[in-house]
Amino acid sequence: MMPPTIFNTVTVHVANQSYNAVMNYGNANASSPYTKEDIGKSYAMAVAASVGVSLLIRQINAKRSASATGARLIMLNAFTSTVACMCGGFANNWFMRQVEMERGIELNDPDTGEAIGKSRACAKAAVMQTASSRIFLAMPVALPAFALLAIEKVGLMPKSPMLSIPLQVGLICAQLTFAVPMSMAAFPQIATIKASDLEPEF
Repeated sequence: MMPPTIFNTVTVHVANQSYNAVMNYGNANASSPYTKEDIGKSYAMAVAASVGVSLLIRQINAKRSASATGARLIMLNAFTSTVACMCGGFANNWFMRQVEMERGIELNDPDTGEAIGKSRACAKAAVMQTASSRIFLAMPVALPAFALLAIEKVGLMPKSPMLSIPLQVGLICAQLTFAVPMSMAAFPQIATIKASDLEPEF
């Protein structure tokens, strides 16, 4: 639980969004291959947008955070981090998957499974769903902070770093255990789309 300084905010979000960029690229639709230039451009836009959003949200809440102490400060920081992760995760996915929306992804006939062409409309719908799932992924981000606050309130917070650090890491791991499956289950792995929502040729 690092202090919410500009340096810490930028460092943590660059590391987090770099990981997210790799994950989003790895989960991209294989029917729209990326060049090295595509990857570099998408990565730069994704990280810049994510970090920019995080700093903007920090700035908006700066006055409230400056006068806050104790539980109120923890709750403000947790809320700010959650919103920043939601916006950053969405922006990251949106930019890392730009190539799919520009070139389209392959459609398959639901009855035969045969490829019937590429659709940009379908790609936009797919990327929107994937980007939205990053919002669900970020929702539980604040839970470890609230759990630590509750532990501190009842006087059970370990004073030794040898115990407090594993506690914090354990809470974060527990949060991810529920957050990842929840976000993955938000939308089907294989989706269908109405012909009326596609390009005229379909």
